[in-house]
Amino acid sequence: MSLIMFKLPLALWCAVMLSACGDDSSSSPSVPESSPIYPDGENQNTVLAVAPQLSHKIDLAGLTSAPLSSVALKHDSAGSCDDAPVVSHVSFSIEAGSVSSSCHYQYATQNNAAPGNVTVLITPDTLEESRLAAINVAFVGAGMHDIDIQTQLGSDFPANYVLDEYLVVLGVGTASKVPGSIAQIEFNAGSAGFGLINYTLSHSVTPELNVKVGSINISVSDTIVPPTAQNDSLDYYGSGPFDIDIAHLVASPVEGAAMQLVAVHGLSLDVWIDDADKNNLTNTRFQAQTHTFRDEGSFDISYVVSDNRGGYAVGTITLNLTSPQVIKYNGLKWLPPLTLEEAGSQGLDTSQGVLINTNPAYGPSMTVIRGHAEGRWRCDALDIAGSDSWRQASQADVDAFWFDHLSLYDGGIVSGYAWVESNTPNTSTETDGEGKYWGRSLRSGNVNASIDNADRTAMLCVTESNAEGLNLNTDKAQIVADGLDQVTVDVVFIEAGEPVADKVIYLHATNDAALSQYYVTTDAYGRASTMLSATTAGVVRIFSPQYPQASTDIRVIGDASATVLTALTGEASGQQVAIHAKLVDVNDNVLLGESLSISCDDGLACPNAVTTEGAGVARFEVTRTQHVEVGSTASSTLNSGAVTITHVGGGEASVTLEWTELPAPSVLDLGDDVLWHPPLTYAEMQAFAADIEGGIKGHGTSGAGVQIGLVNSLGNESVCNHLRLQETAGRADWRPIQQDDQAIRRYVEGHGEAAVAYRGWPGVLSNKQALQGDGKNRRADYWSYKPSGTQKYMKLHTNRWNAGGDGYNESTSGRMASCVSTSTLIIPMCGTGVNDDNKANAGGVCLKVAADASGNWFTNTPSLALMDYLGYTESTGDSGQAKSYSRLSNENGTNGPAGFDFAEFDQLGGDSNGSGGQADRYCQDLAQLRFGGRSDWQRPTLTQLESFYDLGGNKWHQYGFPAYSFYATKTKLGSNFQSLHLTVGVPLEMEPIRNLYVSCVSTD
Repeated sequence: MSLIMFKLPLALWCAVMLSACGDDSSSSPSVPESSPIYPDGENQNTVLAVAPQLSHKIDLAGLTSAPLSSVALKHDSAGSCDDAPVVSHVSFSIEAGSVSSSCHYQYATQNNAAPGNVTVLITPDTLEESRLAAINVAFVGAGMHDIDIQTQLGSDFPANYVLDEYLVVLGVGTASKVPGSIAQIEFNAGSAGFGLINYTLSHSVTPELNVKVGSINISVSDTIVPPTAQNDSLDYYGSGPFDIDIAHLVASPVEGAAMQLVAVHGLSLDVWIDDADKNNLTNTRFQAQTHTFRDEGSFDISYVVSDNRGGYAVGTITLNLTSPQVIKYNGLKWLPPLTLEEAGSQGLDTSQGVLINTNPAYGPSMTVIRGHAEGRWRCDALDIAGSDSWRQASQADVDAFWFDHLSLYDGGIVSGYAWVESNTPNTSTETDGEGKYWGRSLRSGNVNASIDNADRTAMLCVTESNAEGLNLNTDKAQIVADGLDQVTVDVVFIEAGEPVADKVIYLHATNDAALSQYYVTTDAYGRASTMLSATTAGVVRIFSPQYPQASTDIRVIGDASATVLTALTGEASGQQVAIHAKLVDVNDNVLLGESLSISCDDGLACPNAVTTEGAGVARFEVTRTQHVEVGSTASSTLNSGAVTITHVGGGEASVTLEWTELPAPSVLDLGDDVLWHPPLTYAEMQAFAADIEGGIKGHGTSGAGVQIGLVNSLGNESVCNHLRLQETAGRADWRPIQQDDQAIRRYVEGHGEAAVAYRGWPGVLSNKQALQGDGKNRRADYWSYKPSGTQKYMKLHTNRWNAGGDGYNESTSGRMASCVSTSTLIIPMCGTGVNDDNKANAGGVCLKVAADASGNWFTNTPSLALMDYLGYTESTGDSGQAKSYSRLSNENGTNGPAGFDFAEFDQLGGDSNGSGGQADRYCQDLAQLRFGGRSDWQRPTLTQLESFYDLGGNKWHQYGFPAYSFYATKTKLGSNFQSLHLTVGVPLEMEPIRNLYVSCVSTD
């Protein structure tokens, strides 16, 4: 970060009344008046931070319109300020004392302009570290007002700090510290208008600590209904200029009031209102640009608005800038691809090779300029970033750049320096003498030796890093964050082409890194060095506040040899438990890409290893493979088990999982009036064995140690007859499970194992004992019945509904008997429910459901299997068939699941709006069946369907919706209807007779 200054052109502002600006005419509150804008003179205030015990040159170039005539010390908070500054043209020099202090200087210029103010903070920290958040206050009416900085900042007010007596006041009013207070100000507003107070805080116990600096933005209105202004935070890349509009942040309670931006001022960057907009009563736009090439960090901008009726408001915008950094390495400075604005400032042809990068994995989204390989622009034409001797990087330069340094960064140089990396940078090396050029991708490292001379690529420019002034370099690119691993920081100071001896340089390191010496003195060769170590991972910038253009970076990585593991687990009830394991080093730095070994006790299933990802966290699931049922003979010790996670760096964590005993198998309520009864125990069957046709075939022990009785297919009917006669669970309609019981099938195929895990049901009996018959079936599963055709069976533990055909599904086999009580059709949701993304399951007896940003549900068009299940037939909509679809469309895998047929509908058979038509009747049927528990299903409007498409785009890719055909809507366009294609989001007008897919929407 460069030495930080800020310019505040706020002084001598006019008051809100026109008479205060030299206009003696009266005005009516109901008529907009001209608000004050910048006067001819400016009272400037500059704030900067300097290191203690050193000489400093305070350069005001660009801030004054004429050479300085005098500089005088106005205030010294701790007795460290130089009271005899030496003036030279547009700068002055001071000697900084050893104690932190705020020094307030006032300067005059030779053109007799309004005097300017300079606040110099003598502090070991940078201005950014010393800066406090801006405060905005609004008052109504002139006169005395109190401002308590401690109350305004709240928890951000630094402990043991007190307000200095000296205050810089710009604009309307005067201010003074309340005697004896910690941080209270008495502000006297002379008239309506706006102003600024700059203040400093000093440590009351340890004066060596840094000085804090802050600002208070004040609006004074002469109306009881002043306008309002909000704060905001904006993210930008590059250096600007940026066009910023605050219209959405300001408002007036007075109807018809014209909101006008009348003043802006920025900390550490330039902000201004264009001259053409200053007299525009409705202007809300301004420009912002950083002072130096590629500044980055957070910058505060204060703005003032007027309602042109005597009301003012102030607000703050925090501009968060991230800029690709100039990199110093291996004796060279590397210039990143130029932004479009920077290229234009260099007079380059910006009409060629413009790239807008939108992939965050390849760097920030910003506009950069590219050139043709032959040289649409040349590096040696640049005068930027403190150098005019740029050249195009050679192949050897790029190889060293990549292999020695940047390959250490995951994904190239994006993470360390915010460079855009979506293009291959080329060098000036020709590979074949016929116009082919060489280049290397700084994202992947891949080489391209055949870049054509017409290809547009980002160009790499370099220059020698050992230029005039201070130069910093490191002897390696990366260290470990253990506080022991060190890197040497080499310091070279050159002036007039010669090394400078005995030069004292103050160095600073970001990210809590430590330097063995913060002050170094150059030797006869202009050289010095210090050692850097760190315990916090990240990119550390090493720089000198004295010479802001000089800096170098070092990457600090977590210490994988000394690690700490922590593990969190969800509730251990059911079959699966999610575990999150976080890996950090002993200094709490997260570690990514590290392998963790996992082991678990008997009765549990877990992965052997996982890898840490974002935030150093690895996520995995543990599955319970053994179960204990209430009242069973199995050991209760199976209800607990441990999972141990280890890392080679010494980190270890153990999680003990405790489960409660499962209940005895009970009736499963599937909702919508469907009950499923578990298989009876062997003892229960024996109680009425004489009534079981064919007798009991056998028994087997469940995982919970309970003996389950087995019967043939006729015996299954006998068991259900028994439940019906007993009116079990208050029901008298118990019957064997049939193949078209879709509620059962949905449960089995979607989450049948949940019955095993949560209900204590037997999943399968592998230790079956045959009592009668040949016992061909080696395993005992669940019977399901088909009135004509092959019997099928179910396996709860694997979520399978098997079709049989393996030779062991004869009606005489012994299997478990379960029964169902149901009187309504149930349409299952495909897969895991809402937003299921399986692309292969839409063709079953189910409907896929996905939501838009507002939480509205949308279905896919129904499959042929679902149409058959619901009793629909193929017919035109005006044929009188209530349950009908117009035709089928077969998907081939391009826009839908291959090999499945899906229904299309027309909009005939109803009124001119399609109400009561074929598509509408289908959605009404879903509502009547309360699909998904909702009863408001209807055709969507075009706007609703577009909103659904906009969240994620292509619905075939996102959720597996079949999308070969356009989807219908109820939005009319003349006599036709609008439709939308869910793979590309394109609308199309369709006649009512057209066959279209149908999605129904629920907003409940």
